[in-house]
Amino acid sequence: MKKTVLLLALLVQSSLLLAQGSPAITIKQRGGNETILELSSNPVITFEGEEMVVTNDFTRIQIPLGDIEEYMVNNIASGVKKVLVEHQFQNGRVFFSRIPKGTPISVYSADGRLVTRKVVGETNNSEVYVGDLPNGIYIISVLDKSVKIINR
Repeated sequence: MKKTVLLLALLVQSSLLLAQGSPAITIKQRGGNETILELSSNPVITFEGEEMVVTNDFTRIQIPLGDIEEYMVNNIASGVKKVLVEHQFQNGRVFFSRIPKGTPISVYSADGRLVTRKVVGETNNSEVYVGDLPNGIYIISVLDKSVKIINR
């Protein structure tokens, strides 16, 4: 409860400072949520696992990378944009294209267990071999896209 009240107070304060022209970071998320942090609060952006973590003098906010549509400094786009991941199946492999370097690709079993994970290398193309997995249903997660496969 304290975190929620603190976050709301921070957001109200940030909105007022932004309206007055103070430099701020705005993080836009899927679903229309926005987080605004004034730069005077010394925000630090780091990445832990599959989350963006923003800490400042007052709080720590964790946002799943798949939920972030863009972030801006005083309405100047950061260059982060929605990536259109493409995929296709062939001979027990799922090929992905248009994925940024360093992006994790995770394969989960139907009960939510992580089966395998890899990180996209130098090119923005990657593949996941699922032909050797036991029969069953799997979910492959890449950025904000999920692919359901049935291995028979």
